[in-house]
Amino acid sequence: MPSEAHPVRVLMEEADPIRRCAAHLALGRRAITRDDVVAATDHFREAADLDPTDERPRAALLDIEGLRSDTRSSWGRSVFGWLFKANS
Repeated sequence: MPSEAHPVRVLMEEADPIRRCAAHLALGRRAITRDDVVAATDHFREAADLDPTDERPRAALLDIEGLRSDTRSSWGRSVFGWLFKANS
């Protein structure tokens, strides 16, 4: 199978966990570009399960958690700012 096979095709046709891990990583990155954090998280978790020696899926999951934390904290700051201005 060519190394440039589409990730979905790899998932459908390959049994090799290393190749499947790489496919899930690719699909997780694509999900991030679409701002689909849920799908990206699912793909990165699956990749981590398939190849526990690969650090990339866990690093990606940590990055996603950072994105979620940034979103929560920026939302909290914006709500706090709105409340502070509303009460002034």
